[in-house]
Amino acid sequence: MPLELVEEGRAIFCTQALRLRSRFETVPEPLRSHLVQQAHSWKEAVLPRSTPSEFNESLEELVKIPGFERFMLSRTSTELLKAAKQGSVVVLIGTEASCDAILRSEGFARPRLWWCPTGSFSFVPIHAAGEFRDGGECCSDYVVSSYAPTLRSLIDSRHSLQRIARNDMRLLLAAVPKGYIGNILPSTDEEVKVIGKWIPPSAIVPLSSSEDVDLPRDGVTMQTMLDNIPKATILHLACHGTQDTTNPLESGFIMRDKLLTISQLMSLSHPNAFLAFLSACETAKGDKNQPDQTVHLAAAMLFAGFKSIVATMWSMNDQDGPTVADAVYGQLFAGDSEYLNPNDIPYAVDAAVLKLKQAGIPPVRWAPYIHIGI
Repeated sequence: MPLELVEEGRAIFCTQALRLRSRFETVPEPLRSHLVQQAHSWKEAVLPRSTPSEFNESLEELVKIPGFERFMLSRTSTELLKAAKQGSVVVLIGTEASCDAILRSEGFARPRLWWCPTGSFSFVPIHAAGEFRDGGECCSDYVVSSYAPTLRSLIDSRHSLQRIARNDMRLLLAAVPKGYIGNILPSTDEEVKVIGKWIPPSAIVPLSSSEDVDLPRDGVTMQTMLDNIPKATILHLACHGTQDTTNPLESGFIMRDKLLTISQLMSLSHPNAFLAFLSACETAKGDKNQPDQTVHLAAAMLFAGFKSIVATMWSMNDQDGPTVADAVYGQLFAGDSEYLNPNDIPYAVDAAVLKLKQAGIPPVRWAPYIHIGI
């Protein structure tokens, strides 16, 4: 029961929105039509923070029908424990009086661990614990860390994952060296070039001549991103990012002309998406006023359908972008496997961070890079 309560109290906003994407095909009429209509109208209402009473009333009627008793309801502890199917999961519970952890281990030989932090822990680089204290040993010396906003998001991403052949992979490679606000990011050009070493041109989603990564440009526009993200298996975005502390849904990526916001990204539904590499500042920063809601750019990409996210917990250094990208794609596309392996991504991020550490880069520059998802 404690695990269920912890899960139920976190990321309520995104969890409610995800439930509205449930498949209603098996629901008997006339409830099916009513639920679909209510779900659609709720999603169009600028993503309010509570589910409409009409929708809840229909659900209450549906769960009385045999076979639908737990339709759209929260997961049981038994179901939540499936999150540890491919590695250990630690749910950190922090209060003013204590710090507790729920740990589930499957005894993997090469340690991989998912952190599911709550409260103030959502802003702590747990993977780098120890490094900032004395510069000695830290958590990342012993485990390869990933993060999960909720256990349900981890389970659902694994369930919906489809095998993706390398020959079918499509990369949306977008950069904004000069956004409509902010300073110029000169290293984005180099970042695009190092990725090109690993990805064949035929696999890259074509952009217009004014926004193509091979030409001098200020960068892609907001509408270009919205139009092309659904075409991409992998999204790599190099630009400025910002977290709006007063209205988290208006956090976004600074494009050439406008801000690409969380509220816009959450309108996308891309079930075949694989990896979103967010080479921008504050993409997993979150809102300190509502730390358990995890409303940030990386979470928005999970919501849109991407199974793995490379993100930053605070501002990144523009010069580090090419180094991290080169290391991640170099490991992800090493070898001649026919299919992309999602398990390679966290190890690739770990290798990229290690490269920065070995180059003498201070922790404040390598610690913000994290992997989220499967």
